[in-house]
Amino acid sequence: MSNESHAIPSATPVAETDMHTWGKVKTGPKSWPADFHAIDIANCLQEIESSDHKETVQVIFKQHFVLPFRSSTFYDHQDHWKRASLATKDAFMLAGQTEAGLWVHFMAANPARDAALKAAHQWIARSMILDDKGDESHEISLDESSGRE
Repeated sequence: MSNESHAIPSATPVAETDMHTWGKVKTGPKSWPADFHAIDIANCLQEIESSDHKETVQVIFKQHFVLPFRSSTFYDHQDHWKRASLATKDAFMLAGQTEAGLWVHFMAANPARDAALKAAHQWIARSMILDDKGDESHEISLDESSGRE
C-alpha cells in the first residue's frame, strides 16, 4: 500500500469562500453509506488518510456526516473504496452529487468481497431464528442455495 497522498478531484469547482462547507453533508435521517454520494464519502476518506492523526477517524467522520459512527461499517466501506479500480473511482467522482453518484450504485458496480457468502450466512441465521420460535422452517444446504447439486 502506498503512503503517498492523492488529492481527490472534485466534480464541480468550488469558490474559495465555499471551501469551509465543501464535502460536508449536513442532512436529516439517512442511511450511511447507501444514501450518500461517493464523492462525499471519498472526500471524508481522503481527509482521514491525509490527517496527521491528531483527529480520530470518528471525529473526522462526524465532521462530514452528522450521523452515529459505526466502526465496522465504516472500515468495511473504506476497504471497499480502496479495493476499487481507479477507473471506477474516477467515474463515481465525476458523477458527483447526482443519482448516478450515490454510494448504493458504487456498491452495485463493485460487489463486496464475499458478498454472496455473507448473504447465505444471514439467510441461514434468519431461518434458524424462525425455527427457534417454533415457526416452520426449511433446511437448505449452501449447495442448494447456490443452485449447485
